[in-house]
Amino acid sequence: MKNYLFPYKYKKVGLLLFTIGFSLFIMGMLFNVDVELSFLDIRMPVIMTNPLFSEREYFQMVETNISIHLIILSIIIGGLLFGFSKERIEDELISDIRKSSLIWAIYFNYSILILSLFFLTDLDMIVMTVFNVFTLLLFFIIRLEWKKHQLQKASDEE
Repeated sequence: MKNYLFPYKYKKVGLLLFTIGFSLFIMGMLFNVDVELSFLDIRMPVIMTNPLFSEREYFQMVETNISIHLIILSIIIGGLLFGFSKERIEDELISDIRKSSLIWAIYFNYSILILSLFFLTDLDMIVMTVFNVFTLLLFFIIRLEWKKHQLQKASDEE
């Protein structure tokens, strides 16, 4: 069977990227901390713009700050590297825990999204959808690490 996991050495890099990105994202979203760095103002090509008080335009060059883009990229790449890097000892039990954690995370993530459809509206629903991009990786990592911790604790007790 083909193994699609990253080498173990990427686990620490992934954790660092994920932690930095998620911390900055939470600070910006929940605590209104300005996470935009002025030197990251650039002109970039976009497929579609939808300004608040004007017409939608396609295939434009726009002036924007890419700080949030880099934060989101850090969360996604960090989460993938941390969650999908091999363990020091990658055996069938760890592989099974990884698979069951991924399935559990998908069910849990979409359950929250479905519930939010009934209890959130307008801008809150959009914010929840943005969070939903990260929560799948977050739930997977939390469940995987918890199950590995339980396995380690059980083996230490023997």
